[in-house]
Amino acid sequence: MEFAEFVGSYATNKAVLCHIRTRCHEGRTVDIVLFGSAEHVEGFRPGDAIDDGWVSSAAPAIEELLRSRGTENTWQWDDDQSRAVEALKIAVRQGEQHGGAHDGRPWTRGYTLGHDRQAQWCAEVYADVVLDDSRWANDLAADLGLDDVHRIVIGAPLWIRALRTDTLVRYQGGTNSRLRRLLGSRRSAVPMNYRPLSAGRTD
Repeated sequence: MEFAEFVGSYATNKAVLCHIRTRCHEGRTVDIVLFGSAEHVEGFRPGDAIDDGWVSSAAPAIEELLRSRGTENTWQWDDDQSRAVEALKIAVRQGEQHGGAHDGRPWTRGYTLGHDRQAQWCAEVYADVVLDDSRWANDLAADLGLDDVHRIVIGAPLWIRALRTDTLVRYQGGTNSRLRRLLGSRRSAVPMNYRPLSAGRTD
């Protein structure tokens, strides 16, 4: 599970996103993108994320999906597949620098916070989309370097927990993304409880 700040236009809280790649029983890739409130994420410190790099113009559409729990879509990404693809782009590309070599090195992107390879989680799902391979395979391979994207699940975490106390890796912020480095393992303080991102709320 990778953690990053979520840069949106209308969020009342500073928000985080969590991205998980796993596989279904058929062996196909499933990308899970969860959005929650930053105040409920312990284990990261102010300054961990660098506020620099690419941000998505589709962020308001994703916020609408979260606020409406998947029942509204009034943006230009007006079908479930295209909106889900935009959410995945945010998860794997947000914070990229022009000309940067970021593949497999998320700590070099802006807004990223850290990861935990052994976290357990439970989430409320707002969208569960199976992509049309003939429609998306080439685009996702070109845009994201991912040619195996099959299913995208979007929602809000109810809780996330670490199985051990030393599995959370925190990325240290630097003066810019070029000076950022990956820290070793440190004690995890990922809480048992998250609350979903919700417009107009401060809790």
